[in-house]
Amino acid sequence: MKYVFGKHRESVRRGKKMRIVEVEDAFYYISVLKTIQVQLGCSKLLDIVLAAPEKSADPSILEDFCDGTFFQNHELFSNDDSALILLLYYDDVNFINPLTNKNHKLSFFYYQIANLPPEYRSALKSIHLFAVCKTEHLSNPKYGFNKVMGPLVEEMKMIGSDRGYTFSLPIGLLNLRGGIFAFLADTPASNKAGGFKEGVGGARRKCRHCMANFEDMQCLFMEEDFQLRSMDSHLHQLLRIENAASEYLKGFYSKHYGINVRTKLLEAPYFDPCEQLVEDIMHIFLEGVLAYEIKLLLNYYITDIKAFGLSDLNNRIQQFCYGYSNSKNKPSFILERDLKKTASTNLGQSASQMWLLSTVLPFILAEFVDTTTDQWKCLISIIEIMSLCLAHKISLTTIVYLKRAIKEHLQLFKSLFGNMCNITPKQHYLIHLPSLTLKFGPLVRSWCMRFEAKHAYFKDQAKIIKNFKNLPLSLSRRYQFSLCADYINVSKEDHGPIFRKEMAFGSAKVLYGEDKETVVRNVERFTGVGSLCDVTEIYSLGSVQILGTLYKPDNDSFLNFGSQNGLPNFGRIANIWFIVNFGVFFALHVMVTSHYDENLNAFQVEEPDLPQGFEVIKQKDLEFPFVCHSHKFRDNLYIVIKENPLAWL
Repeated sequence: MKYVFGKHRESVRRGKKMRIVEVEDAFYYISVLKTIQVQLGCSKLLDIVLAAPEKSADPSILEDFCDGTFFQNHELFSNDDSALILLLYYDDVNFINPLTNKNHKLSFFYYQIANLPPEYRSALKSIHLFAVCKTEHLSNPKYGFNKVMGPLVEEMKMIGSDRGYTFSLPIGLLNLRGGIFAFLADTPASNKAGGFKEGVGGARRKCRHCMANFEDMQCLFMEEDFQLRSMDSHLHQLLRIENAASEYLKGFYSKHYGINVRTKLLEAPYFDPCEQLVEDIMHIFLEGVLAYEIKLLLNYYITDIKAFGLSDLNNRIQQFCYGYSNSKNKPSFILERDLKKTASTNLGQSASQMWLLSTVLPFILAEFVDTTTDQWKCLISIIEIMSLCLAHKISLTTIVYLKRAIKEHLQLFKSLFGNMCNITPKQHYLIHLPSLTLKFGPLVRSWCMRFEAKHAYFKDQAKIIKNFKNLPLSLSRRYQFSLCADYINVSKEDHGPIFRKEMAFGSAKVLYGEDKETVVRNVERFTGVGSLCDVTEIYSLGSVQILGTLYKPDNDSFLNFGSQNGLPNFGRIANIWFIVNFGVFFALHVMVTSHYDENLNAFQVEEPDLPQGFEVIKQKDLEFPFVCHSHKFRDNLYIVIKENPLAWL
């Protein structure tokens, strides 16, 4: 649906003459409730929504947002198990017209039904567009963010009412309630959504969670040291700004409180801008703190003490064995300009490349530098903090430890680099991560990585249609056409696009006779799936891709299959079997985990002294369903897990 902001005049060529014409400034809105109605036409998704969110069996471990205190104390979600839980996302995207080389910057707004289990929330088909407009219109004071949010807020009022919204589904009419659980974005976009100052440089209060100023940020590293924002104080500050006696006083209060305007989202039921603008750990770590601190450390090692040269570092980065699952994210060369203090290039890496670089950098640098210095401790501590924050499960004990670790890291960083640089706002945001984790569960469940991946669809469409005259209209229409096609049921077994491509096989070989009986005996013995005597087909697979993760037997393919004595167990993938109606099973060659090496942020593993045979485990029973790879360092074998399993062990 087209909504008109206003009109402006511009000169256009009509034949040989120039004419002044009126042009509409508009944005395009796709009804969230009508899109949800199409989604709920899939019986599997409807069953998931009607069932209560699956909470952690252990109350001391947080596995998803429903384990957090915000969800458990929420007026709607804690009392209505079938309420629709919505995540919203906003970002600006650049499109380049290859003919004119002109940049078209658009703002995209997405939503996602968070009732889905985490493994399905990572599917791009679960993320849907609900609004798109030119970014310049959001920056226009006559138009702005609030007008785009207007239609959404009206729909949220409908579904957030006591009666809820009536969905017309194949099974009949169904009333459901729902609301916004969190608004996700990078720092400037989140601040804009909440009505706060987008660029914190000009504001006295530089944080949307607390009333921190620049001076306090440099010396206070505990959340308790700051006055936290609340809905009551926020509304009071808005009234002071809106009722100011003069424009000068209004500007003073706005800068003093770090608030620009009253956000339209305040009118949405159950939304609190001081609580539900969750920090995104992708932007904080992978596009912020990590690059900032690694850049300073590399300058120290390369320029100050000359431990190695930039060419040596780049050679090691390019020659490092990352493993097949990391091949797409292999880090790029780090250029000299990337190491300048004024550079904002994220060391020339994307977020995924930065994540991978942080895991292998200790192995590369440990060959050149002393690993007992404070500089090395600073590097390892920020990598450890990040790996704990990225964990898909986290215990209450770890949250307490994380709080102390962040304080100690910032104190160490300030003592090492305080004379040449300041604590940045993103570094300050670290102190809020433990409490946000307690409120919203593991923050990796609400990060922006998959939402940003959705942009690729629209960039591809722009290249296909080759029409930049009204790009927001073209892209929103194309998206609605594809959405209609996706939700056409092709058979009774079709559960919709989210669940359509859960598994893809590589080469497969049917097992017969003794080979088949050996598999049956091992699976029955180790997994407890019951009797397999009636199974007719068993396949040995060369590879299998499940929910985006590729598994294949390889000397450098390891899986984490539980823990022992506080350390994770690892096994090398020896065989992969698919048993019809039972699923995928892995035969793992068991390794021995000797200890956790804090200097490398990795687990040292060894071949067992005595043969231990194989461990057989079902793919769905894996606690950590991602492939790990080994790295050899000084004749020892190490395994790095991007999400530190010590977060929940």
